[in-house]
Amino acid sequence: YSLILPFSWVANRNGLIALFFALVSFNLLLSANSDGQHSKRIKYIALSLVVFLLSLLSAEAGVATLAFVLPYLIFINKASIKEKIFQAVGYFGVVIVWQIVYKTLGFGVVNSEMYTDPGNNPAQFVINLFSNLPYMLTMQIIDQDDFLAFVSSELIPVFTILMWVFILLLAVLLRKLYINNRISAFLLTGMLFAAIPVSGVPPSGRNLIFVAVFAAGFIGYGLSRF
Repeated sequence: YSLILPFSWVANRNGLIALFFALVSFNLLLSANSDGQHSKRIKYIALSLVVFLLSLLSAEAGVATLAFVLPYLIFINKASIKEKIFQAVGYFGVVIVWQIVYKTLGFGVVNSEMYTDPGNNPAQFVINLFSNLPYMLTMQIIDQDDFLAFVSSELIPVFTILMWVFILLLAVLLRKLYINNRISAFLLTGMLFAAIPVSGVPPSGRNLIFVAVFAAGFIGYGLSRF
């Protein structure tokens, strides 16, 4: 369901374009780390960074490309720590340049109750992160998007606590799988990281495009183990 609205709502298809470029960028990173020739690795990484920029230019949600890159470098990539840091710095550098140009040209959202820009209001974004993140993850896990619409405003703080309890209990149940399996750790961490950028907006299934990729991957990988 997380992909129905982005497909059917023209104004939301930029998220799908951002996801497309994110997957291409990540695939190029995989190619870079599977090729033994240094010159080809540099070429692939450079191309990956360019395509990452295209993802960012498609939608701000493109920053969730880092949800693929960082867990991969942490859990999957067997390169040296120095090489991992070098590759990660490249992606963060693209984000910094994009943000500078983005703000300089006057893009972005200011003084809106529907969206909190972490660059303009980091304190409020952190508050929204702690209140919205559990809903984002729970909506993906239980396959019930936008269930907050049926909850009265007085009960939302209670539901927030309940969702955090649910997420933490689930984390405890999956801790051995997370610790003992690098693929599972990559997918679960990616799902968490992908939910962070969209926590600046009210919880909605249409914003879970990147999260859904990791959730589907985790389910598919889990089924393949049986």
